[in-house]
Amino acid sequence: MTQTYRTDDLARWGTGQGFNLTAAQVDINFWDLVQRMIAQEARPDAAAGIDHFEIVGINMFVHMTDATVLGPYELPVATFNDRGTWAPETDYSKMDTFSINGGLYVVTWDHTSDLTFDAGANDGAGHDYYQLMIQTPGAALPAGGAVGMLLGKTTTTDYAVGWGYTDASVVSFVPADDSTLTSDNVADALEELAAGGGGGAGSAVGKQTIWIPAVAMTPRLTNGAAVGTIETSTNKNMIKTLDFDTTTVEYAQFDIALPKSWDLGNLTFRAFWSHGSTTTNFGVSFNMAAAAVSSTDALDVAFGSAAAINGTGGATNAQYVTAVSGAMTVAGTPAYGDLIMFRISRNPADSGDNLAIDARLHGVQLFYTTNVATDD
Repeated sequence: MTQTYRTDDLARWGTGQGFNLTAAQVDINFWDLVQRMIAQEARPDAAAGIDHFEIVGINMFVHMTDATVLGPYELPVATFNDRGTWAPETDYSKMDTFSINGGLYVVTWDHTSDLTFDAGANDGAGHDYYQLMIQTPGAALPAGGAVGMLLGKTTTTDYAVGWGYTDASVVSFVPADDSTLTSDNVADALEELAAGGGGGAGSAVGKQTIWIPAVAMTPRLTNGAAVGTIETSTNKNMIKTLDFDTTTVEYAQFDIALPKSWDLGNLTFRAFWSHGSTTTNFGVSFNMAAAAVSSTDALDVAFGSAAAINGTGGATNAQYVTAVSGAMTVAGTPAYGDLIMFRISRNPADSGDNLAIDARLHGVQLFYTTNVATDD
């Protein structure tokens, strides 16, 4: 039943009848409201709803909106059924567990196993048969091992381990083929290295280097290289050089008394050089020869066969470094205490020498080999 109104109010009740309500209409309006109130009072209260769940151990409790708690309700617990090692053509059920290939698996779908194990096997409808639970190492720890040993990796292969000592004196050692070490354990080998043996890194034995700048060389009086000085344009760096001609073979010399540790063998060198402005043909060839002079020997000795090395320039006033030369044999019979005379030259006749201007030598690195650590 609807209410009867006198006036219009389109926003709330709509159109009224336009004239005063009769007494009967007023009574009906009141009677309708009273009936609605009676109906509302007769309605029962709304039931309480679920507020949240609580899990304690294997029990579940239901907390209601009216503060009451329902439960406990015991929850089912999954139980694994160990089947040992996986077997082919065998019936498996959910929650069965088995081991294979170092892993522990649980069955997630009832099935009969195939002839061979496949960790990704399924029924073709999206149901995987297995789930990996634990992957164990592919190899067990090695047996044995004495007191004091530690477990360590023996090769690059996974799980390849073995027992070994931390005491260096009992750890076996095999020197490299090109080493002069004689020790058969790590502790002795370290002591041998500390004393200068072995020829390896950290030892004073092996290839050594001496730097000889051009300013330390003496141009020969006959066909000697010209003494040069360069001042760079921007930073005004000063460089002393020996300038070797493009057509005439010119020479310079220097002397060194090599240390007692020198093995008296062949020597090698490499040249540091530059050139002035030119537009083409940048090759140059340097030669070096040596001779040993002992006490009381005549100084006018013949040099041995020269070692040669070629280099290629390109940019004006840029430094270039050649590769290391071939072996240079020292003439005479070198001995400890000898003065070693060196003669360096440019060889314009070499096919690799086509630089049409002076080659400016800045210096050389001389390489020699030692076979003992000190000069004691």
